Amino acid sequence: MRLVLDGHVTDTKNLEAIELARAHGALIIMLCLPPHCTHRLLPLDVGIMGPLSTFYSQEVQLWLQNHPGRVGTKAANLFGTAFKRAATMENAVSAFSKTGLCAFNPHM
Repeated sequence: MRLVLDGHVTDTKNLEAIELARAHGALIIMLCLPPHCTHRLLPLDVGIMGPLSTFYSQEVQLWLQNHPGRVGTKAANLFGTAFKRAATMENAVSAFSKTGLCAFNPHM
Protein backbone atom coordinates (compact mmCIF):
# COMPACT_ATOMS: atom_id res chain seq x y z
CA MET A 1 0.00 0.00 0.00
CA ARG A 2 1.25 3.47 -0.81
CA LEU A 3 0.50 6.37 1.48
CA VAL A 4 0.90 9.74 -0.24
CA LEU A 5 1.79 12.61 2.10
CA ASP A 6 1.69 16.31 1.33
CA GLY A 7 5.03 17.05 2.99
CA HIS A 8 3.56 18.94 5.94
CA VAL A 9 5.62 18.70 9.11
CA THR A 10 2.78 16.89 10.90
CA ASP A 11 3.18 14.05 8.40
CA THR A 12 6.91 13.97 7.81
CA LYS A 13 7.95 14.26 11.46
CA ASN A 14 5.27 11.98 12.88
CA LEU A 15 7.55 9.34 14.37
CA GLU A 16 4.65 7.08 15.33
CA ALA A 17 3.40 6.93 11.72
CA ILE A 18 6.89 6.33 10.35
CA GLU A 19 7.53 3.53 12.85
CA LEU A 20 4.16 1.95 12.02
CA ALA A 21 5.03 1.97 8.31
CA ARG A 22 8.46 0.47 9.02
CA ALA A 23 6.92 -2.23 11.22
CA HIS A 24 4.82 -3.33 8.26
CA GLY A 25 7.86 -3.50 6.00
CA ALA A 26 6.96 -3.52 2.34
CA LEU A 27 3.22 -3.37 3.04
CA ILE A 28 3.20 0.41 3.61
CA ILE A 29 5.27 2.69 1.42
CA MET A 30 5.20 6.35 2.43
CA LEU A 31 5.61 8.82 -0.45
CA CYS A 32 6.15 12.48 0.32
CA LEU A 33 5.28 15.08 -2.32
CA PRO A 34 7.69 17.97 -2.88
CA PRO A 35 6.90 21.16 -0.93
CA HIS A 36 4.69 23.80 -2.53
CA CYS A 37 3.44 21.41 -5.23
CA THR A 38 0.29 20.02 -3.66
CA HIS A 39 -1.95 22.49 -5.51
CA ARG A 40 -0.94 20.57 -8.67
CA LEU A 41 -0.49 17.06 -7.30
CA LEU A 42 -3.17 16.34 -4.69
CA PRO A 43 -6.56 15.25 -6.04
CA LEU A 44 -8.54 17.30 -3.50
CA ASP A 45 -6.68 20.48 -4.39
CA VAL A 46 -6.93 19.84 -8.14
CA GLY A 47 -10.45 18.49 -8.43
CA ILE A 48 -12.42 20.14 -5.65
CA MET A 49 -10.65 23.19 -4.22
CA GLY A 50 -9.79 24.68 -7.63
CA PRO A 51 -13.37 24.51 -8.91
CA LEU A 52 -14.69 25.57 -5.50
CA SER A 53 -12.71 28.80 -5.69
CA THR A 54 -14.06 29.48 -9.18
CA PHE A 55 -17.66 28.65 -8.29
CA TYR A 56 -17.55 30.72 -5.09
CA SER A 57 -16.28 33.74 -7.04
CA GLN A 58 -19.12 33.24 -9.52
CA GLU A 59 -21.71 33.05 -6.72
CA VAL A 60 -20.39 36.23 -5.09
CA GLN A 61 -20.38 38.05 -8.44
CA LEU A 62 -23.94 36.96 -9.16
CA TRP A 63 -25.08 38.03 -5.69
CA LEU A 64 -23.45 41.44 -6.08
CA GLN A 65 -25.12 41.92 -9.46
CA ASN A 66 -28.54 41.00 -8.06
CA HIS A 67 -28.16 43.09 -4.88
CA PRO A 68 -26.48 46.36 -5.88
CA GLY A 69 -25.38 48.53 -3.00
CA ARG A 70 -26.07 45.88 -0.34
CA VAL A 71 -23.49 44.37 1.94
CA GLY A 72 -23.05 40.62 1.50
CA THR A 73 -23.96 38.90 4.76
CA LYS A 74 -24.88 35.49 3.36
CA ALA A 75 -21.39 34.21 2.59
CA ALA A 76 -22.20 30.80 4.08
CA ASN A 77 -25.14 30.35 1.71
CA LEU A 78 -23.01 31.40 -1.26
CA PHE A 79 -20.25 29.04 -0.17
CA GLY A 80 -22.68 26.15 0.28
CA THR A 81 -24.03 26.61 -3.24
CA ALA A 82 -20.51 26.74 -4.66
CA PHE A 83 -19.46 23.67 -2.65
CA LYS A 84 -22.38 21.63 -4.00
CA ARG A 85 -21.27 22.50 -7.53
CA ALA A 86 -17.61 21.65 -6.87
CA ALA A 87 -17.81 18.54 -4.66
CA THR A 88 -19.19 16.12 -7.20
CA MET A 89 -18.28 12.52 -7.87
CA GLU A 90 -17.27 13.45 -11.43
CA ASN A 91 -14.82 16.10 -10.15
CA ALA A 92 -13.34 13.68 -7.62
CA VAL A 93 -12.80 10.93 -10.19
CA SER A 94 -11.37 13.42 -12.67
CA ALA A 95 -8.98 14.78 -10.03
CA PHE A 96 -7.30 11.41 -9.56
CA SER A 97 -6.93 11.08 -13.31
CA LYS A 98 -5.44 14.59 -13.68
CA THR A 99 -2.89 14.07 -10.91
CA GLY A 100 -1.93 10.56 -11.97
CA LEU A 101 -2.76 9.10 -8.56
CA CYS A 102 -4.96 6.04 -8.42
CA ALA A 103 -7.39 5.33 -5.63
CA PHE A 104 -6.69 2.24 -3.54
CA ASN A 105 -7.93 -0.95 -5.16
CA PRO A 106 -7.18 -4.06 -3.10
CA HIS A 107 -7.94 -6.30 -6.11
CA MET A 108 -5.11 -4.91 -8.27
